[in-house]
Amino acid sequence: MTVAARSAALVVVLLGVTVSVAGCGPATAQPDEVVGKLADEVSGESVTLLLPTGTVTVTVGDPVDEVESGDTRDAEARQAPDGSSLLPVRLEHYLDAAPWGGLLAASPQEAEVTLVVDGETRSLGSPYLSDGRAIATNPERSFYVVVPGTPAAADVTVEVGYDGATQTAGFTGADPEGEAAALAALSADRPRAADCPADAWQVRPTGVARMACEVPLAARTPYWPGSGWAATEADWLVVAIDRLAVDSLTTSGGARAEVRSVTGLGEAAGLDVDDAGTTLAGTLVLDRPRDDVPLSLEVSVAPAGGGDPRKVRLGYDLAATES
Repeated sequence: MTVAARSAALVVVLLGVTVSVAGCGPATAQPDEVVGKLADEVSGESVTLLLPTGTVTVTVGDPVDEVESGDTRDAEARQAPDGSSLLPVRLEHYLDAAPWGGLLAASPQEAEVTLVVDGETRSLGSPYLSDGRAIATNPERSFYVVVPGTPAAADVTVEVGYDGATQTAGFTGADPEGEAAALAALSADRPRAADCPADAWQVRPTGVARMACEVPLAARTPYWPGSGWAATEADWLVVAIDRLAVDSLTTSGGARAEVRSVTGLGEAAGLDVDDAGTTLAGTLVLDRPRDDVPLSLEVSVAPAGGGDPRKVRLGYDLAATES
């Protein structure tokens, strides 16, 4: 083989090597791709938002140009498209931090976490999984997110949606904003039981009824499972009644009457009556502008002197506790 032929062959081999090496480089990610991150750890700035199911903490790290195959869940290397970067993100959820001791998580829904960078959104799903009854940790909660530019944490906004309401927060230290952000005003502890009448209720128009009353909850909340979110700048007044019964009734003439049945009226409508027809129980979710809960009951009584049963009304304003 002549020197010229050997040189040409060498050039072909070198070109082949060059092409082969270039083909082993990382794939370019799609402009809006969310890549699963293998390791959960992300160091950086964090923001925490409160949901009916607990707290969600979002942490963002420093953006990078590319990630190796050993850092992604699909074992594929990625490089950021031109003008973009890969932002490390981690989601964490803590059910034990749910407001009201978890009462608002009775029928849990999955959250929806979204990153917003320079007007572009990236959906990250929910940091936990739910079937409507229980909650489990989502194993896919760390990501490399393709974002425009090379944003600092202060350039990133987090939106978290739950049951149709959204709250928004940045990494600047400011409080979250939005309809769902009102949850932050609730205590982590379950509200104390409401005070029931220690003595008697006044019968309308006349008379006195001795009551048995157990109300473990009467407090305000912006959210209640099954009822959703209360109107803007308003709250639900939730009243849980374990037992509400008339033990005896004294008429205006001083005679005692036998209680035959108790039926909810007005604000107490919807409470269940037991088989004996003398005890009410259930949960009221009221849209009321004041703290007191006027409960109105209709009682069927047999007059002490005989005669047909008649119906009387009695009422009581039950004071709501601090939430």
